[in-house]
Amino acid sequence: MNAVHPPAAPRSAALRPHVALRRLLQRWPAPSLRSYFVAVILLASVPIALVLAWREASEAAQNRARVDAGLQAAALALAQQADRELRATFDALAALADAPALREGAPRLPLLRARQRMQPAWASVFLADDEGAVLADTGDAAAADRLSARLRGATGSGAARLVARLPSGQVLAALPLYRDGQLHQWLGVRFEARWWPALVAAAPADAALPGLMTQAGEALAGTAPRAWPAHQPPPAGLQRLALDDGPAALAAARELRDADWLATSSALAEPLEQAERARMLQTVATTGASLLLGVSLALLLALQVTRPLGALALRGQPPQTGRLAVREIALLCEALAAAQRADRVAADQLQRRADEFEALFHGSPIGLAFARDSACVQVQCNPAMDALLGAAAPPAGSLGVFQAGRRLEPGQQPLQQACRTGGPVPATELELRRVGAPVLHVVASAVPLHDAEGRARGGLSAVMDITPLKTALADLERTHRALKAQQALVELAQDVGEAGVLEFRFRADALVCSAGMARLLGLAPRPLQGRLRDWLAAVAPEDLPGLRAQLAAALAHRRTRVQLDFRVAASSGRWLSLRLACQYLDDRPLQMVGLAVDATGLKRAERRHRRAAVQEHVGRREAQAESRAKDAFLLMLGHELRNPLGAIAGAAEVLRSGAGGPVLARRAVAIVQRQTQQLTELLDRLLDSAQAADGGPAPARHPPGDGAGSDAPRRVLLVDDHADLREATAALLAHAGHTVRSAADGAAGLALLLAEWPEVAVVDIGMPGMDGLTLARRARAAGYAGRLVAVSGYGRPRALQAARQAGFDAYLVKPLDGAALARAMDARLDGFPR
Repeated sequence: MNAVHPPAAPRSAALRPHVALRRLLQRWPAPSLRSYFVAVILLASVPIALVLAWREASEAAQNRARVDAGLQAAALALAQQADRELRATFDALAALADAPALREGAPRLPLLRARQRMQPAWASVFLADDEGAVLADTGDAAAADRLSARLRGATGSGAARLVARLPSGQVLAALPLYRDGQLHQWLGVRFEARWWPALVAAAPADAALPGLMTQAGEALAGTAPRAWPAHQPPPAGLQRLALDDGPAALAAARELRDADWLATSSALAEPLEQAERARMLQTVATTGASLLLGVSLALLLALQVTRPLGALALRGQPPQTGRLAVREIALLCEALAAAQRADRVAADQLQRRADEFEALFHGSPIGLAFARDSACVQVQCNPAMDALLGAAAPPAGSLGVFQAGRRLEPGQQPLQQACRTGGPVPATELELRRVGAPVLHVVASAVPLHDAEGRARGGLSAVMDITPLKTALADLERTHRALKAQQALVELAQDVGEAGVLEFRFRADALVCSAGMARLLGLAPRPLQGRLRDWLAAVAPEDLPGLRAQLAAALAHRRTRVQLDFRVAASSGRWLSLRLACQYLDDRPLQMVGLAVDATGLKRAERRHRRAAVQEHVGRREAQAESRAKDAFLLMLGHELRNPLGAIAGAAEVLRSGAGGPVLARRAVAIVQRQTQQLTELLDRLLDSAQAADGGPAPARHPPGDGAGSDAPRRVLLVDDHADLREATAALLAHAGHTVRSAADGAAGLALLLAEWPEVAVVDIGMPGMDGLTLARRARAAGYAGRLVAVSGYGRPRALQAARQAGFDAYLVKPLDGAALARAMDARLDGFPR
């Protein structure tokens, strides 16, 4: 049981990346506690600083977006207002151009002055030809000359409308008039120089600087930035530009639809940018101060923690000077001191346990084997194990280990298997076979011992000798079989002798009745387990009070023997006589065991005896008269029997000798039949007389011959212990064409019946051992459904009733004849006598 098998080689570390990573982390230099504190502070503070900076940047972006939206809205509102003014002006000029007074030759100035008075923003209204020469103008001549120069510059450009700034600062708005598809005249107005600044100043700006400018970069009104190249659309979004007076501003511009102008809205960039810088600087300063304070506190706390911890790590004791500032470290120092004390105590206990284990190992009656390596090369055994193995080192091949008849190889034995698999081996029954020594039966188990990495480094095996136990179990099994055989004999004795056994335990109120007892009580034809009330319920109500009183008095006086006579409620008139043996414990009844027998006949005899005692004198005279009558009857019977017996003897001699041939043989058979019938009648009269003398009813007779019977051949089983009668009946059945099998006792007959399942079974009631009634009950319980015919020398009603209850279908009273057998075997007829 200590064979050597090397363990499986471990897998290479290259195949396990997590092992290499763990080893790399183990070789990495461990940081100090100060580094951990600073890292924790940084990890806690830097994300907060980044979040604050991100929030400030987000707020700045949102603020710029709000400024952008406001400036864009202001520029759009100003552009819409300027577009409305120009559109209204061009609509008025279009209406004026349709006036008939402007046709050639008509006076034009009155009409132009009248329309000028209607528009307060107009400085003058003019009409010029296609070359730009002013034909009529409500303004001064110098303004007309400048107007002519501006119109001549626009002639030939094909413009639909003209909006321009004059050198005087006025704004020119002219509508070209066409005739036959050719430019004919210009109709226009000059706006007052103050009109557009007033319009820009009236625009809602919300702290913005509104302005109007041409796309060529000329300022018209308000504050206009210097930014975009001439004659190019402004870029989308907010732009950082310089204003006319120098400072930088954030500007938004929108184009006008009716003029080559831009509406702008500006805000000074410096206040907004200065506020953003101030908030960002404040955030950075707050975060830096927090980081500096956190790192300083972390270093201070680390100093308070690392100094005593370093002393603990180096010397195993805290610093001797000063009070520990950290309560947990003080508790740790106390716990370390307590742990050191506990270690010393544990070391002492461990040493004591090691000594105890050593003593237990060597003194244990159970065989122990201790393997110091996983290959089970170094194995130490205690004396009990050496005794089991036969020697400290048995010769190779002299010891065999077997399990269920199969030899185990060394690697399959419990200790080697536990070391090889790394798991426990449960208790296993084995056999140790040594040359020249008896076989030992043992129970062996093993457990592995693991190292720090969970691999098996050895094992411990325990082996217990169970050879005496196996021998005792074998003896117990033999005893159990003998006990079962005796129990079967007891059951058979109870069945045959109509007896039963019961046992009652008072404390548990547990009643156990044998099958015979249950049958006598009319409860069930099998063993019964119940309570005391189940037994008392089976007692006849009229006998129950007296039985309870007798039992209570016997238990109160601690009697060890009690006899109880009572009737059974489930049957009419059955008496049981129960003898009880009682046991007591501390003046309390503990158990009682009883044997019950059917005392019905005895009770009847007692009644007859009592009646005879009452009428003793009369009975004596009647007995003498009966004796004389019986003597006379016997004399007469002897005389009557000599005649038929003499005739039967003569006929038998004729049949034996064979003289006279077949004719004389048939006459002899007829003589035997007649004389047998006469003997039967004489026997019946004798039984009638005996029954009448006992005061009972007349015996039953064979059923009348009103049925022809069934002539179909059948398989018939004949069970009878009388050899001559069995042979004669078998010959009679075989002569009728039936296939006959026979048995000489009840047990053999039951076995043959259950083996061949015949159609009819003719069974004698009065047989030794297993009688016919028991055979019938067991056959019916086994499922036999064929016809059962009872044969008996008694024909009393009680015998017929017992046969019916046992499962018989027909009943015949000896002697038998072929006709009676045929009627009894016929399933169409009631086979019981009437």
